[in-house]
Amino acid sequence: MERTAKEILLDIDSSLSLHDVAGLSPEEISTLFPNPAVSTRELYKLARMASAVVRRRPTDAARNINSGTTLTGKRGPRIIIPTTSMWTQSLRTIAQARAADTFEWEPVLKAIRILGKCPREMASPPKKKPRTNLREKPDNMTLELKSVWLEFQSWWSSAQSYAAAMQLWMDVCRDIGVSTTPPNKRAVGAFATVHCNSDSLKSYYVSLRAILRFCHVGLGALHPNLTKNFVSGLDKSMDHSVRRKKKAISSKQCRELVETLRARGRWNHMALIAADSFVVTRQFALRYQSETLKFRDVKFEKSKDGFWATMRVKRKGESKMKTLHRRCVCSKQHPSLCAVCLLHNGKEQIPAGIFEELNYRSGLWWLQKGAQWCGWQDADAYGTHDFRRGWARECADEAGIASTMRGGGWKSMALWDYLTSKQKCAREGVDFSVSWSSSSRSRTSDGSRSSDSSDSSDESSDVSDESQ
Repeated sequence: MERTAKEILLDIDSSLSLHDVAGLSPEEISTLFPNPAVSTRELYKLARMASAVVRRRPTDAARNINSGTTLTGKRGPRIIIPTTSMWTQSLRTIAQARAADTFEWEPVLKAIRILGKCPREMASPPKKKPRTNLREKPDNMTLELKSVWLEFQSWWSSAQSYAAAMQLWMDVCRDIGVSTTPPNKRAVGAFATVHCNSDSLKSYYVSLRAILRFCHVGLGALHPNLTKNFVSGLDKSMDHSVRRKKKAISSKQCRELVETLRARGRWNHMALIAADSFVVTRQFALRYQSETLKFRDVKFEKSKDGFWATMRVKRKGESKMKTLHRRCVCSKQHPSLCAVCLLHNGKEQIPAGIFEELNYRSGLWWLQKGAQWCGWQDADAYGTHDFRRGWARECADEAGIASTMRGGGWKSMALWDYLTSKQKCAREGVDFSVSWSSSSRSRTSDGSRSSDSSDSSDESSDVSDESQ
């Protein structure tokens, strides 16, 4: 007789619930909770039934999950939040691998993918009232697991792409018959041959170094000084005239896109939410998935020119919250492009998540669909990061490099990759250097100090808004 999902779960571990395995694939369930008595077919059934638990609108099969009813409907779960037991087990797997001399990479990559789905607030200090939420930090969490989680948070939003790059590296090493670690010259050369694109190869190398450093494994032949010849050689051999140019959404395009989506929003409220998220992404120069969809803290001040918004957001690669200042641009630009007024009108929803119904895939779908409606060329080539790139290019023309770096949160010359070839040529002959001291003041190349950082940040935000 075929067993129900609840009976299968009791056979695996009596202390688990369906919430503990919701969102996991059958392979991940078998890795985290191994049990040879459970067949592969039963694991697939358990994963399918557990996914119904986290649905926003559960189906009949989810309501009768103990009866063993098969899951109906083709849509997958909209929101998957790994539970505390999955989170702790993944951290323990990584901690054990970091302490061992040799380890298997498959469980480590699965643990990294699970941690990438966990909210950053997983290890936040408990509030005054005791929380019974499954996201609560376990009391028996050791200092070693805490250090693993804090280090992981610095590249939390890129965990999935980093794990995918590591999987490609493992496939290449297996095909040529060499060990995955430590990286040798033969494996590096074979990887460069397979992924013969200078932009992709550079990003893959960065992802691999992050994974290896995180697991305390030596870089070997993947050291930046040894791999730069591969990247520069591929860059010189490529025909740049046929390379796909990176898109950038200007303020005019953003207004056209937003107005089109809001006009279509009469029959679908998700179009309205997506349009609002694009306005916020552009004016605050945010990364869509890790910053626009995650911010929860915005304060407002009223002045003669309108409202000022102060947003606190956790930037990529940063462990502390960063502050962004923007002001109302309704009079200088257009009300449809003013994210400050938009957030002020919906400020009651900000603590709970004003864009909680969106995810990265749905936002990207609405962006490309709106680009088709607007008649843009290569509509499928647009991405959510094009809002940040378009903001950077316009701000660089109006306010300069230093103000753009300060307003957009850049700390290195990674901003250079956002500019056009014309903008780069115009600035190649200009020598400048910007360094930041502990007192958050900027210092010019001749050693003289500039104005106070608070004044300069307000000025940069003014110029940033006007450049849109």
